[in-house]
Amino acid sequence: MSEWINVEDRLPENEDMVLTAFKCTYIYNACIYRDMVFECMQSGDNVVDDVTHWQPLPEPPKAG
Repeated sequence: MSEWINVEDRLPENEDMVLTAFKCTYIYNACIYRDMVFECMQSGDNVVDDVTHWQPLPEPPKAG
């Protein structure tokens, strides 16, 4: 798994799906980074102010 990247150091590329860590509860959630905003896939909320760190999604499991 990748290392966590601080949002102050670097942001994902536009349209990247990433894991995010939040400052309030540190619950990880899959979000897409689109047009300078993290958009949570489950809720559809824009959470740009709550995200502290992110990392690329891991590779999916291999079939077989």
